[in-house]
Amino acid sequence: MNKKQESNCACCQVVDFSKDGFKHLMRHAVFEREAKIDICKTNLILNFRPNEDEYPEFARINAMLVEADRVIVTQKQTKRLINELIETQGIGLFVDRACLGLRQKKRIAPLSYVWGEIELMPLGGTYRHSTNWIMLNKVKLDLRSGEKTMAVTFCDSQTCYLLPTSPQMYFENKRNCRYIYEKEHQVIGEVLNAFNLNKTIEICGAPADVQLINISPVQRFKTSLKNLDPASLNRKVFIEALACEGGCTAGPGGNTSKAGLEVVSDILNYSHLRDHVPAQPEVVVDEKFEPAPIEKPKYPISSIAEALALIGKYSQEDELNCGGCGYNTCHGLAKALLAGEAEPSMCQAYMRKLAARKASAMLRCMPSAVVIVDADLNIVETNEAFVKMFAPELLDLFKLGADGIAGAQLEKILPCTGLFKNTLKTGLETHKEHYPIGEKLYDISLFEIDAGKLVGAIITDVTKTQLRREQIAKKAQEVIEKNIATVQNIACLLGEHMVDTELLLSQIADGYKQEDDE
Repeated sequence: MNKKQESNCACCQVVDFSKDGFKHLMRHAVFEREAKIDICKTNLILNFRPNEDEYPEFARINAMLVEADRVIVTQKQTKRLINELIETQGIGLFVDRACLGLRQKKRIAPLSYVWGEIELMPLGGTYRHSTNWIMLNKVKLDLRSGEKTMAVTFCDSQTCYLLPTSPQMYFENKRNCRYIYEKEHQVIGEVLNAFNLNKTIEICGAPADVQLINISPVQRFKTSLKNLDPASLNRKVFIEALACEGGCTAGPGGNTSKAGLEVVSDILNYSHLRDHVPAQPEVVVDEKFEPAPIEKPKYPISSIAEALALIGKYSQEDELNCGGCGYNTCHGLAKALLAGEAEPSMCQAYMRKLAARKASAMLRCMPSAVVIVDADLNIVETNEAFVKMFAPELLDLFKLGADGIAGAQLEKILPCTGLFKNTLKTGLETHKEHYPIGEKLYDISLFEIDAGKLVGAIITDVTKTQLRREQIAKKAQEVIEKNIATVQNIACLLGEHMVDTELLLSQIADGYKQEDDE
């Protein structure tokens, strides 16, 4: 940019999209899922996808709408935003193509969209592709900046935007856009003259020399004009052609239970009532009520900082000012927290980070191994227990890296990839008990996270538990066998003792019997 150009932008704030321009606008961006181009407010439509790690609250953003007083981000692509605007007035696109075809005989230039006072110009490509667009009719100043940037200032903005486009393409598209604008207005003027619409508009005021005629329905209109010689009319005629019999009062939505004359009478009575509406409203209550003053409490900076800390805002970089809580800024939410008019859970970014931290803490502290893989069986996330269990040689790498071993191939660490493929294919939960891997046994539970895209698994080493069970079962069997042997020995001893006792008692009984006989 030369010195003359710099002087023109001296009073403006410069936003350079080739450097940190997007970051500057993202600080004040507001998310709208159903965002649309506002022909009165929108200045720029930018094809933009932010870094999800840097802006996690704006995941899957595809476009940015820049207005004078705000910035909107949306998941819609720029081509969809443009097509939604064109669909409401598609005839404009047909006229644009026809006008540009008159100028571009050999090749097709990027097609601008011009309709009425709208001059929507692409900075590259066409409406069929996602690219950057500028509302040319709102440009106050455009300057040649460099080989790949254009310096543009809008009528309602004090900001100079360095747009990512070549000046050559910019001015070529601008010439095409202005050509379409001039050609459209020329064509519209010729059409109006050809159909004498200007004269029709002039006689709509019903001057004295104009005869007003009402004809309905369409079939009668055709027969009325049949064999008509305009020279036979001694005065001008203004015809109101109604498609339905009797017009709207007897149309397809009319109430046929009433006579037509009664319906017309009702409409006339209603319309006459409007004549008595006073131009100025009458004062019913003479009392004046003054609004009660609202005292906004002032909080010290330390208190605001404490309130910001409650929602995870410890520095200016943490203050997104996204407006998701209902307040324009994070400071506004902090003041509402101090006033007892808001809760920390209203901050979506804070709750999202809090949920992520909780999930991360739970994952880290789980004694079982946890792993999440994508459709290509690449590890997305895992915990330390998994690394210790199946890849202890990668433990140091896991602890050093912020993403652990994310991106590693599962098959190189865990041989049971077939279970994961089956869950990805079917979406069904799978549980395997005592699944052998090497010399160990594992309990594996697989579950679907995102259909066909993400699957997770919880793995527990049950080798020691199973060995303990087998040892306990063996010991129990040994005890049972010993108890049986002991019982058998006791039974044998009791049997021998009973025989001896029986013999002794028999001898004693026989002795007493012999004495009685003597």
